[in-house]
Amino acid sequence: MDISVRRVNGNTFECITGHTRLRAGLAVVGKVPVRDIETGDTFEVHEVDGQVVALDAGSTDRANTIASQAIERVRQTP
Repeated sequence: MDISVRRVNGNTFECITGHTRLRAGLAVVGKVPVRDIETGDTFEVHEVDGQVVALDAGSTDRANTIASQAIERVRQTP
């Protein structure tokens, strides 16, 4: 993994290395795996209001549920 971040506060991080890969991954996929240089932990981040924020498992589950509900509504629309 070539993208390293450092915690700014809470779940917000700043990119230390791999800026271009981070921006490209966020633009294409919406989330990117990173490594915290202070703890060595690896996790996924996404962008919220211009800030790089850790994507927790609960957020992913909620996003998947919302997407599934939207798909189901479209299927039921005549």
